[in-house]
Amino acid sequence: MSGNILALSGGGFRGLYTVRVLRRLEERLEKPLADHFDLITGTSIGGIIALGIAAGIPLKTIEDTFHEKGRSIFPKPIGGSMHRKMWKPLQWIRSLFLSVRAIFNPIHSASGLEAVLIELFGDRRMKDLVRAKVAVTAANLSTGSPKMFKTPHHDEIYLDENLKVVDVALATSAAPVFFPIHQVSESNTFFADGALMGNSPGLFGWLEAKTRLNVPEDEIYVLSIGTLAGRPSISSATKPEQGVFFWLNPRRPRLMTFLMSQQEHLTDYMLKLLLNDRYHLIDGTVSDEATGDIDLDDASDAAASTLISHAEKHFSDFTNSVYCKTHFPREAATHA
Repeated sequence: MSGNILALSGGGFRGLYTVRVLRRLEERLEKPLADHFDLITGTSIGGIIALGIAAGIPLKTIEDTFHEKGRSIFPKPIGGSMHRKMWKPLQWIRSLFLSVRAIFNPIHSASGLEAVLIELFGDRRMKDLVRAKVAVTAANLSTGSPKMFKTPHHDEIYLDENLKVVDVALATSAAPVFFPIHQVSESNTFFADGALMGNSPGLFGWLEAKTRLNVPEDEIYVLSIGTLAGRPSISSATKPEQGVFFWLNPRRPRLMTFLMSQQEHLTDYMLKLLLNDRYHLIDGTVSDEATGDIDLDDASDAAASTLISHAEKHFSDFTNSVYCKTHFPREAATHA
């Protein structure tokens, strides 16, 4: 069989960027993405999108869900564009209150996300996802091991087939600080966000194709789509002696951000070495001015506008690439 792999990174509400890129790619293909890719890997929101594609949920429906339900999933972000519009003293008071609260509890309840997932997936189990083969990352906190939730696409893959898709989606997106740890009741096992093991899952997709789908190495192609994470860095004026608040400040969770970014760029580097022109990444950065508009949990209109505009620009750039012209040769469909 062929080995066309789609890898979708995590990034909270920034997954809207991913969905818009995928919509444009599907329009260019003039067929569902599930009919083109042999395996879809995803982390966190990328995992949820992968599960949605495998469940046959239209990408437009997924994108509309971002717009319509984003604020119910992320009702009170500590930062974000709405926060910055407040009077400065109110910003400080609000940040202090929410930051202190976040020391003891996650910033967001999982109830809003769970309600949206139930609306999207209902009672579907992993074995019901027949439109595409899927592998979704998570961190198993009960065993201390990485976890890949998979559809039963191989004789030896059966442990996850009866798991509820909603449980898998909540497990892969249980981002520390932002959401509570998710417990899968069937196994009494606790899980956290897949970003702890790999926010960019392209390398896992390559390995799954090679070892489980038995695709020859020279026939594996990986298309990765990021979430505008960029390259987080610190100022040269930063003092070396930094403590817990610097790394785990709920308003700027640097440790989580750096872990995600470092893994993404390392994966990008390794896939380029392994696959050369059989690998491509659609991603980019935003200006310093716009960076604050796309926090992980900022579901504002300003965030959505920034994400959509960059998705359109980066997809347009992608259509001029050799990879696109080779693997997606059809002319782009007229945009609605």
